[in-house]
Amino acid sequence: MTLTQTLDHLKQKASPQYLAGMARFGIDNSKALGVKIPDVRALGKLIKKDHQLALQLWETGIHEAYILATIIDDPKEVTPQQMDTWVHDFTSWDVCDQACGNLFDRTSFAAEKSLEYCQSESEFVKRAGFVLMAESAVHNKKATDDIFLAMLPIIEREAWDGRNFVKKAINWALRQIGKRNTLLRHAAIECAERILTQDSKAAKWIAKDALQEFKPPGALKGGNLDICFADYLYLIMEHFDPRIDGYIAKAPAYAKPIITHIRTLIHHAVPDIVETVKWSHPHFDYKGPAFGMGAFKEHMGLNFWKSGLMDDPHRIFKESDGNAGSIGKIKSLADLPADDVLIDYFRRAIALNEQGIKAAPRKAPAEKKELSVPNDLIEAFTTNTDAMQHFEKFSPSAKREYLEWLEEAKSEATRTKRLETMVEWVSEGKTRHWKYKK
Repeated sequence: MTLTQTLDHLKQKASPQYLAGMARFGIDNSKALGVKIPDVRALGKLIKKDHQLALQLWETGIHEAYILATIIDDPKEVTPQQMDTWVHDFTSWDVCDQACGNLFDRTSFAAEKSLEYCQSESEFVKRAGFVLMAESAVHNKKATDDIFLAMLPIIEREAWDGRNFVKKAINWALRQIGKRNTLLRHAAIECAERILTQDSKAAKWIAKDALQEFKPPGALKGGNLDICFADYLYLIMEHFDPRIDGYIAKAPAYAKPIITHIRTLIHHAVPDIVETVKWSHPHFDYKGPAFGMGAFKEHMGLNFWKSGLMDDPHRIFKESDGNAGSIGKIKSLADLPADDVLIDYFRRAIALNEQGIKAAPRKAPAEKKELSVPNDLIEAFTTNTDAMQHFEKFSPSAKREYLEWLEEAKSEATRTKRLETMVEWVSEGKTRHWKYKK
């Protein structure tokens, strides 16, 4: 699509009413057409990536052309010089934010430029520095914690700046860094608490607003914004079950940080949650069963008791039996959904319990046919009295597990192999699934 064709598309979508309304949101509309953002994005989707057209659109100086340029440009082709030029052209907060969130944060030099722009005297250049921090914290999943820890001293240093578009960007950066993971959350809370001591109205607003978001609901009753995170951990300790501490201590090495992290998020989401142990695994109840975890040799799972009654917009439930659904085969923290997604799911699951909504009753299992001991197994038992004696002492369900396993063999060779294994295990008093029992 040519530049002329692109501008014609934008002009066709222009609305005088929308143009007039832009000013009410603090947007500079002196060079705008009045095109709604969804229409600009739809056009960008049609054009796809086009670096040269993006450069041409920027040169027009038209507000919506600026935004469209940030949507269609290819971050791999953006240079530091181009970023500097565009940033110094900002005259409106929305173009600044669109450029940082659509394009600049996806470049390889985003972190470097964010630190550079934060030192600028220009209101929108400085805003761009902090918006880049915020957007990078959200979008750059591969960035290490060190990158964001280095940003916190800059946030603390510049928190005095009371210009509206700057202080809001600083607050935004602080909150997004803190929401990235537990380590950064602790560091961001400590940063906010130091900012709170500064003799500046802007700094106090930045800190209080961030702390309001960071602090778990139960820790902020009475408006006590000065409570430190260590105090919050102390408050929830009374809800910790020492049996789960023991479970974590004995869990495989890969599972220890995962269980600890999920446990922390559950307490964050639901401060009054009650820990317990059921079927030898950690469970969490609040006005009824809510969540459960189980760690195995190579992976673990997180279960929601009423997932069948919940919306699943992020498609995190991999398995379900109609009521309980799970996030299964978790091998590392990277396999978990984002913290804010999990917290939202935890709270929505608890809301079902608070409303007294019951899970759908399970369908009655089909009546199992009676299984008789086959002749080849009887013959095998006659030559191994230990196996026969152990088998007679097994519970009906333990016997059924072995008999069904034997009957399910697809070939004679498989059946013979299973028969030999079965006699060996039974002679030692082992049940069918003895390997998986602790």
